[in-house]
Amino acid sequence: MSNKIQPIYAIPGNDYKHLSEWTPASPWPDAEVAFHWANFAYPYPHIHDYWEILVLVSGTLNHEINGNTVVLKQHHACLLRPDDCHNTSEIGDTPIILLNMMAKKEYVERILSIYGDDMKERLLTKEDLSFTVSEATFNKCITDTQALQADSTLSLDEKISRCKVLFAGLVSELMMQNVSSDDTQPKWLSDFLIKLSQSDLSNVSIKDDLIADSSYSYSRLIYLFKKHMGCTISQYITQLRVERAKEYLKRSNMHIIDIAAAVGCDNVTHFNRIFKKATGVSPSEFRKKNTSNASILVAAKEDRKEGKKEGKKEGRKEGRKEGKKERTKKVKPSSSNAK
Repeated sequence: MSNKIQPIYAIPGNDYKHLSEWTPASPWPDAEVAFHWANFAYPYPHIHDYWEILVLVSGTLNHEINGNTVVLKQHHACLLRPDDCHNTSEIGDTPIILLNMMAKKEYVERILSIYGDDMKERLLTKEDLSFTVSEATFNKCITDTQALQADSTLSLDEKISRCKVLFAGLVSELMMQNVSSDDTQPKWLSDFLIKLSQSDLSNVSIKDDLIADSSYSYSRLIYLFKKHMGCTISQYITQLRVERAKEYLKRSNMHIIDIAAAVGCDNVTHFNRIFKKATGVSPSEFRKKNTSNASILVAAKEDRKEGKKEGKKEGRKEGRKEGKKERTKKVKPSSSNAK
């Protein structure tokens, strides 16, 4: 097979500026989609202003992308996004043959919109977009690209149309294997969630811990966190606090004020409020319904007494606030009297 495949476009040996722009990299400068063959690895780090699907036809490669290394073997492929910094190096003695399918940004965005309005954003946040090309798609890519380069009777528009079919087929396989059914999280998010799960939540440095494992800005991470988790960071931490509090209430005889402190809430009134909002019942009521341990029930009884005291305190505070407002209204001159 390697003897039949001849590169139709040779990548410059060491001037990677030629790789970064569509026009010099593509044999069809005005097309939305194109391809070229390469029979060597390219060890020089470089970026593109277009999307690329790299298909390894023969040999084994170390493929370094944004500092992470993935081993590619025959039938393996990888989607490269604009501005992904990557390079390849050979492993072993088997000759390297690469098929590089390229596409302009606008075309890829149209393709991705089929899979959802947020698909482009999802792809931009994933660290590894490698996948295995099925036997049927692999063979079709080889035979069809060979035909496209050999058939002089086809017009350029026909060649581009067929190339689009090949590119879309590879994207479809990527989606099935790596994206559409993938529930995994980016490493920076997984690391941050692990830190939260291991923390006592009393001294969480959200900004520092979140930024530590990612190259994104803080505002960007806030957006991506909500996109992946379906809630804000503060909402997620509140959920953690409530879930931990439930376990303390069911399994310990700690007083609620101590449980509040243990889950990172210095204000027991605030803790009672967020707990009831999340569960529909107060901490004391939750404990009463979810335990039969006598010592825990004693603690619950004492907590109810404390709760009543807190309630009275809060009631007196609110009463004083309302009274002050009313007195202010009475003594405040109207605009007509002021004149």
